[in-house]
Amino acid sequence: MPRLTLGGGLNWQSKIYSTAADSVGLRRYLTQSGYAVVNVMGRYQIGRGMDLAVGINNLLNKDYYAHVDHYGIGYGAERNFYASVKYSF
Repeated sequence: MPRLTLGGGLNWQSKIYSTAADSVGLRRYLTQSGYAVVNVMGRYQIGRGMDLAVGINNLLNKDYYAHVDHYGIGYGAERNFYASVKYSF
């Protein structure tokens, strides 16, 4: 099927943490161990110059912190879907 394209990706992050100073010295807080996020996509050439694409980000709906710092936690995106149509002339 030369009109069909399948793809995927794996984003991996090792352990992350933030540190803060207190009366004893630097301490770690807001620690998260490593994690992986899986993404998949498919694209099909409908006709000459027209493509339809669909995909899923965070396929396994992994809960994770996108960042940790002294301002707080930034959570990563939940599972989400997308679709697009592209026409080239």
